[in-house]
Amino acid sequence: MDKYNPQLSFAGWVRKLMINTAIDHYRKNKRFYDRHPDLSHVKEEPQIEEVLDKIGAEELLELIQQLPPAYRMVFTLYAVEEYNHREIAEKLGISEGTSKSNYSKARLKLKQLLLSVNPSLDEQYGA
Repeated sequence: MDKYNPQLSFAGWVRKLMINTAIDHYRKNKRFYDRHPDLSHVKEEPQIEEVLDKIGAEELLELIQQLPPAYRMVFTLYAVEEYNHREIAEKLGISEGTSKSNYSKARLKLKQLLLSVNPSLDEQYGA
């Protein structure tokens, strides 16, 4: 574990530590995760960003925690940490296509979770 340097941001150190721990866990357990999901039923939902902007950060974090581990990891690295799919694939030892697939499925699952906790979003955004 990297030692904390008081001259640097504590939050940044914790974030890096958490991400590296999660990546290590994923790598050790990736054979248990669905690495090649079928995307034939997944549709692109451009409204999801607008919907996510309307909910609180705490609520969003709770919903993200409900995602399956493989989806949660890719979603966090792509949407929060701003890694590209090539970088995610290298970090997690998966293909770029699997990274894109998991991100797409994570978005769809987040949409379903959002609608389950706030059905009015469907009327507002056609989500």
